[in-house]
Amino acid sequence: VKINNDKPYLSSQGLNVEQIVKSLNSIIKENNIYLRSISFIIYPDFVFSRALKIPIIDKNKIKESIMWEMALFINDIKDYYVDFKITDRTIKANEKVYNILSCAVPKSIINDYYSISKFLKLKIKYIDIYQNCILRAYKKTLLGKKEKPIILNIKSSKTLIMIIDGNNIFYEKNICIGIDNIMQNDNIDMPSFDIFANEILHIIDFYVMENNGCRLTGIYIDTYLNFQEKIISCLTGKCLLDIHGCQDMILSKKFTCPEEINNVV
Repeated sequence: VKINNDKPYLSSQGLNVEQIVKSLNSIIKENNIYLRSISFIIYPDFVFSRALKIPIIDKNKIKESIMWEMALFINDIKDYYVDFKITDRTIKANEKVYNILSCAVPKSIINDYYSISKFLKLKIKYIDIYQNCILRAYKKTLLGKKEKPIILNIKSSKTLIMIIDGNNIFYEKNICIGIDNIMQNDNIDMPSFDIFANEILHIIDFYVMENNGCRLTGIYIDTYLNFQEKIISCLTGKCLLDIHGCQDMILSKKFTCPEEINNVV
């Protein structure tokens, strides 16, 4: 159940915990579901990420250095939870550093998740950012395969375009067009959809040309279920256009991110 961008579930203070708990309880009871745990996906709207280089120092002091670096970009850093991952290290004559990916998330969001789990009387299994969840799903489903898929996370007012290469998200791009822009009375407005689709395909085409005509292996749609089939149907025709390096691109018939993630966590 995706609730991050639905207006009734947002309040001026953040997530509308009471409304979310009410809706989830209703779904659980109506479907007679027995649950022990709950997991939360943090969408990019709430995440501030930064690639950092930190001198190779005692690992106990790395967090302190990262907090100092992140404070340069986030004024109220004390109101954020900060986590990091050492992705690599560089050792040269003139440079000895850890390559670090650091993420900061507002404490209010995480605290709301804990409140939701408490009211539902469920144990939190994990809280992770959307990109990591996508990677986990693909490490499981595409393990050992040389795939380079595109993920379209289509939300209410934005669309996140990601290209996965191996075990990493190789490319990310946001466009300020979403469901609210292309739907009218639960139907797709084709002139608006054409603008939306052409913007996506332009970005894909540019990426392919910048990367020496690399072949992308497919597009996967992650959006609200009641819009998914309509968007896939319309986008299929667009993807059959002769895009540079993408002539063999296949559009996924079904990609429901939460189901994939639940299968691998």
